[in-house]
Amino acid sequence: MIKKIVFVTMGLSLLLVSSMFADWLPGDGHKMHFPQLPDETGWAVNATQPMILADDWQCSETGWIKDFHFWGAWKNGLEGQIQSFVLSIHDDIPADQSPTGWSMPGNTLREIEIFDWAVVPIDPPTLEGWYDPASGEIIPDDHQAYWQYNVFLPEADWFWQEQGTIYWFNISAIVADPSGTTWGWKSSVDHFNDDAVWATWGNLNWIEMYEPWTDPRVNDFFITVDPVGTFLGGGGSDAYGQGWYYYPNSEWWNIWFYDHPFTYDNRKVAHIEYDIFPLTPEPSFVEIAVNWSTDFWSLDHPPGDSFPPLPGEDEALYIGREILYAGEVVPGHYTFDWTWPDYNPEWVSIDVRGFNFEIPGGFIRHDCNASLDLSFVVTGGAPDTCDNQYPGDVNNDGTIGINDITYLVNWLYMGGAAPPVMANADPNGDCCIDIDDIVYLIDFVYKGGPPPVACTCVNPPVCMTPSPDHTFGKVRSFMDGFIPAMGDPSGHPVEELWPNYHEQMLVDFWNDDGDGVLTRNDVLRFWSITYNAPSYAFVEEV
Repeated sequence: MIKKIVFVTMGLSLLLVSSMFADWLPGDGHKMHFPQLPDETGWAVNATQPMILADDWQCSETGWIKDFHFWGAWKNGLEGQIQSFVLSIHDDIPADQSPTGWSMPGNTLREIEIFDWAVVPIDPPTLEGWYDPASGEIIPDDHQAYWQYNVFLPEADWFWQEQGTIYWFNISAIVADPSGTTWGWKSSVDHFNDDAVWATWGNLNWIEMYEPWTDPRVNDFFITVDPVGTFLGGGGSDAYGQGWYYYPNSEWWNIWFYDHPFTYDNRKVAHIEYDIFPLTPEPSFVEIAVNWSTDFWSLDHPPGDSFPPLPGEDEALYIGREILYAGEVVPGHYTFDWTWPDYNPEWVSIDVRGFNFEIPGGFIRHDCNASLDLSFVVTGGAPDTCDNQYPGDVNNDGTIGINDITYLVNWLYMGGAAPPVMANADPNGDCCIDIDDIVYLIDFVYKGGPPPVACTCVNPPVCMTPSPDHTFGKVRSFMDGFIPAMGDPSGHPVEELWPNYHEQMLVDFWNDDGDGVLTRNDVLRFWSITYNAPSYAFVEEV
């Protein structure tokens, strides 16, 4: 790697170091699908608190994430001071499972506020833009210089990732003077999976991002239809062919405008405005729609066929249509916005039908929006065998105790969070995470049993036997000499009797070892009526 002198921020101080330990260069390696390098003619997207930006990556190698490298720039080229970065890692909510219709960050797996990093200044020969998706601010040719930020995570914050899994990386910068300087995360020339998203602190309603409009197409249109529905005239700027076409099967008048070639990679957005008036005082009616050539049209017609689906084509297959207004003609100025999220259609149009109306002027502004991804690289060491393993410290807090037992029980039986380091959940070192590890920890913590092993497998699997069907009639349960009706003992009242002690409890969870009977090695959770709190029992004899 080429050495250079860079600055490392350490609070308010500056420290000179060699980039042999700080910089990242293409070819240095990575642990993601591929590095997403900065677009030197792209955008710096506002990521200054309260803004949060996020982009997804796919793990290419199981092991530790130790470093993040990303690129950013300052609005108007006015460099400020970053006090800290808030970085977080999340699991993935795919688009088909997301309530928004696009993929976005899910559960927080790790959140860290970083105060130390290395930074490398870059001064390209091109100007770049500034984009704030929250306010809609777009400033082409806003600044030139940008910076590479190299974050080296403390060992306690290393993150274990699994090959093939998709994660999200979030950044929010806290700057010293947010009223005077604003920092942005640079867009990338490389695109992976789904688009980047943005949200704000305290309101994590993630919104998908696209390249902002810079040169949208604008087409004017006008039309007049008499009181009996006869077309009297009309036209539009850069419209296809004769302008307005009549579709007798649906009775629409349609005017087509070309945008960009069809692609599934981008979306189209449109803004529509028009004025409308009744032509005479007689009754009037109008329907106004936006429509488009479907993906089937473009797939069935090669790029050389530069024409839209005209009258006589299969409208149901080749034309998509959404009615914007239907009703009496009410004089005034109307505005609509429309987005085609799944693909960029080649042709869009305004459709009208009805009688006794005039649209003396209107326009449709439309553009093909490209995906917007953000620039970053994930790096880290190769999977190791024993380094950074602390079997028994299931919750990774540096100690071994009851909290680790509870954490492991919650994960294995109650749907709780997975251990930060899988190896730490295998204290008996048999390369298998199961009930035996819980019993092993209980013996060590409370009964003077052997300590957890020093090293186990890098990523031991869960080896629990699936819980049986607890339907009534299929399971026989025993408890303290009591044989309830055939079925799960959950809900059965029990009492813990010690000398001069009496605690009332209910069984509220049972995980049996697979034999359908409450026996040794089953796990019970009790809800204490006396103390209004849960406790766990590991059955040793019945």
